[in-house]
This record gives sequence, structure tokens and C-alpha cells, in this order.
Amino acid sequence: QTCALPILRLARQVLCGIFAVSVGVFAAHAYWDKNEALGQTFELVKIGALPLVTLVVSFYFPTSAAR
Repeated sequence: QTCALPILRLARQVLCGIFAVSVGVFAAHAYWDKNEALGQTFELVKIGALPLVTLVVSFYFPTSAAR
């Protein structure tokens, strides 16, 4: 049980980092919607980072029915 705590702490840090980057990209895209590079980064975050968050959450925090 005690060796799982650093892994959960790392998972929480990764999730918070991805969340912060995602919010920043979404806000920047909303403000500068004509910027092509920012639009591509927005699409990358929308298509790539958000499913990655779902994967990390489902891996490190499984449902209680699976136990």
C-alpha cells in the first residue's frame, strides 16, 4: 500500500500539468483565434492530450467494481 502513494502523487502531478497546459491553450485559442500555429496546438491538445488524461485516470484510479 505505501509504495503506491508515490505513483498516485506522480499521476496527480501529471494530470494537473496536462490540465494547466490544456486550459492555457484553450484560453489562448479563444483570445487569438486567427493564429494558425495556436489553432494547430489547440487541435493537438483537443485530440491528443484530453484522451491521454482519460487514459491516466482510468489506469491509476480504476472503478471499485474492478477490485
